[in-house]
Amino acid sequence: KSGATSFTSAGANVTSSVNTALDQVSGAFDQVAAKVNKAFDAIGKDSDTAASQLATLSEQISSGESLYDTYITSLNHMRESADSDSAKQALLEAIDREITLLEAAKGDSQKLAQQLKDASTQVTQDTAAAERSRKEILNRITSAKQSISNVRDDYATNVKPKIDALASTVSTLISQTDSIITQLS
Repeated sequence: KSGATSFTSAGANVTSSVNTALDQVSGAFDQVAAKVNKAFDAIGKDSDTAASQLATLSEQISSGESLYDTYITSLNHMRESADSDSAKQALLEAIDREITLLEAAKGDSQKLAQQLKDASTQVTQDTAAAERSRKEILNRITSAKQSISNVRDDYATNVKPKIDALASTVSTLISQTDSIITQLS
C-alpha cells in the first residue's frame, strides 16, 4: 500500500513542479517584454545601450533553453521506463504530445532569442526597422507565452489524469493482492 501512496505522492509532486516551472517561464516572458519595451524606448537617446540590452536579453533567452531540454529529457525517461502494456499506452501518448508541445515552446524561445539578437544590430542602424522589430519581438513573446500555456493545459488535461489513473490502478491492484493474501492466510 505504501508503494501506491508513494506513487500518488510522486505524481502530485511532479504536477506541482511542472506548474511552478511553467509559471516561472511565463513570468520571465513578462519581464522580457518589459525590458524589450524599455530598450526600444531608449533608442532615441542611446542606441548603443539599447543594442546592448537587446543582446543581453537574447543571451538570457538562449541560456534558458536548457529548461526545456531538461523537461523533455525527464519525459523521455518516464516514457522509456514505462512498460508498454495497454494500460500505460494512454500515458505514453500523452507524454509524446507533451514533448511535442515543449519542443514547439523551445522553438518559439529560440526564434525570440534570434529576433532579439537581430534587433540589437538594427537599433543602431535603422529606427523604422527597430520599431518593426519591437512589434515582432512582442508578438513572439506572446506566442512563447501561449506555447507555455499550451504545455500547462495539455499536462493538466492529458498527462496528469493518466498519471492519476495509473496510480489508482496500482492502488487497486495492491488492495486486491492484500485481500487475496489475507484470505489465503
